[in-house]
Amino acid sequence: MKLKKLLLYLSLSSTSLLYISCQQATQNNSKNNDLEISKKENVNDVNKVSKPEEPQKPDEFKTPKQTKKMKTSDKESNITKIEQIHTIKPKTKIDEKAKWIHKKEDNKIAEKYQFPELTKINIKTLLSSQGDLKNPKLLFDKTEFPKNVVLSKTPNNISLMNLYFRNEMNKVLSFIVNKGNQYIDLPKWFTPNFIERNSVFAKIPDLQVYFKDNNEMLVLKHQIMLSHISNDELTIENGQLIFKKEITNFLDKPYHNRKIRFTLQKILNRFFNQFQNQPIVIDVDLDDLIDNKKHRFKDQNYNYDVFLENNTIRLVLSHKDNQKHFSFNDVNQDLFDKFNTITEITYLANQNDDRLFSLSENYLTDDLHAKLSTNERAYDSNNKVYSAQRVLTNQKRELFDNIKKRVFVLGGGTSTMIAKVKPSDPNDQRYYFITNRHVSDILQKNWGNPRISQKLIIPDFDDQKIANINSEISINIKPDNFILNFWQAENQYNRNGQQYTQNQRYKNLNDADISINIIDIKHLLEQAKQKGKTQILNYLNNWAKLPNLKLSKQTKYLQNDNYVKYYVASFPVDAHAGFSGLRYREHIINKIEEVIINDQDYPFTKYGNFNSFILNDSSDNKYDLTSGASGSVVFDENMNMVALFMQNLGNDGYGFGLLNSYDFDYFGYETNSNSNSFKNKLLKEIKRAPKKFEMIEL
Repeated sequence: MKLKKLLLYLSLSSTSLLYISCQQATQNNSKNNDLEISKKENVNDVNKVSKPEEPQKPDEFKTPKQTKKMKTSDKESNITKIEQIHTIKPKTKIDEKAKWIHKKEDNKIAEKYQFPELTKINIKTLLSSQGDLKNPKLLFDKTEFPKNVVLSKTPNNISLMNLYFRNEMNKVLSFIVNKGNQYIDLPKWFTPNFIERNSVFAKIPDLQVYFKDNNEMLVLKHQIMLSHISNDELTIENGQLIFKKEITNFLDKPYHNRKIRFTLQKILNRFFNQFQNQPIVIDVDLDDLIDNKKHRFKDQNYNYDVFLENNTIRLVLSHKDNQKHFSFNDVNQDLFDKFNTITEITYLANQNDDRLFSLSENYLTDDLHAKLSTNERAYDSNNKVYSAQRVLTNQKRELFDNIKKRVFVLGGGTSTMIAKVKPSDPNDQRYYFITNRHVSDILQKNWGNPRISQKLIIPDFDDQKIANINSEISINIKPDNFILNFWQAENQYNRNGQQYTQNQRYKNLNDADISINIIDIKHLLEQAKQKGKTQILNYLNNWAKLPNLKLSKQTKYLQNDNYVKYYVASFPVDAHAGFSGLRYREHIINKIEEVIINDQDYPFTKYGNFNSFILNDSSDNKYDLTSGASGSVVFDENMNMVALFMQNLGNDGYGFGLLNSYDFDYFGYETNSNSNSFKNKLLKEIKRAPKKFEMIEL
């Protein structure tokens, strides 16, 4: 995989653009000067404004490229199975609802999304095997899983196929979880390829077989059901491990023999102290659970309770040994993966009643993110779930209206306002903003360069206005407006208060490409009012009304193949994906393809090798992310910060640096072990200048 570091653009005086590679960036001057505390004036009066200035149009230059191979880190683990099998009957009253936390636009009534109809087999189809089947492998162990096998409807066939599907899927998932370290007699239809990591689950079909009985055709299915990680969260309450899964859309179907299986995975240290652990696999028979509301069983290590409450399964695990404790962070405890539980379901249905459905969500037709159902459907060429997609201006806005209020162009990269420096002081107009270190370094180094961009630019959907740096959406800036690199993720200490030494594979694990900077908008507001820049004036004035951004609780737990609801807004500038010139773009992210420790090209090792996730576009789905998008914040569904976009990987890959990890608490709000965290930097500034700084929460 080839790596190309994002490049930044700088304006050539006031009329043209010059692109400068971030490879030209050198270590920035760390000297920070205090900004004068701004006094708030009556800048909200936008009626008394002067005539707007004329727009200026830049020229364009080609962007240089660099390449470097990127390698990925591996995972290992083992698997343990706990089986609890019963029988079931469908009977549950269902509440119709659409889960949605954002407001609907223009009072429109959103329609509930309907999954496509499934293909039915002709009732006249001949049996694939007469009577009771003895060896299912003879029919099903093919290089391509056979979808149209028809058997006689006998108790033996139904029971045998149920067991066969469960065992074959268990082999496949055991192989994946163990990273192929144990030899398993895998079915022929599963041909894993760990060179292309995101193709592993693409090899897993939905397992099915038909049973014919006179004029009735039944279908037995066993399939992995996908969910966004917000619906797959493990929690620890009163020392117990808790997992909840709403299954309304499964319970309301007229199905029989319904079973559900949960694989709770143990995790790996993502740096060097990799270790193996055994996931917990729990099988539950839903009909029995509906009748009894509770199952209780145990093994040599755990006590298990399974409840059905308000159409939600609740699993409760407790240790038999009171000296042991569950954790999502501590490698010395019983360490589980917080967001990576695998769910499988089995059911028998009349084929006329069989439907695609989401296990835990009711989607609306205009929802932006992937509408998840079965694993096979996510990779179906007709219904493919793309890892990310560009959002068009006529699509549902969701969080983007709020993101637009914070994001802007500065010095060739994308920046985002995160918090007020002194929230208690209405007269203080200083704000923190976040971007990549390589963005703020280039800006800081080139302030004296007459070719540096002297504009702050805000979002607009008109590509021409952005590309031409239209005066309505841009304003002049100068060094006195900023403290650049107020804090950088530099010389960091891990959660144990230690630092890693350089090794042959990773040159620098103690740094990350993250910077927090300060902008004082007092004089920008005055300038905007004087020059009639109503859009700029309203945009900057609105910052005082916005809450602080927070760090996402999902970040450090992200794993390969996690399905997410993420958002990113940015200002790409290079010619890419059929576009050219500076522009404003919005993308959603549906899936984390792979979590890695990123590579850095020399001399960019100073920006660190740190946890990142990667995405790849395809020929039919290009993301418009390239130079200029560096520093863009990735937000979760609650508008909390997950990562920063920082790298292009070859021609079709994208790297996003995570803002938190198992090893490093960069911002310092979870531990106090990192003496160079943002929080500790802020504490020092408060002690030095208590009238100019105060503690904020991120």
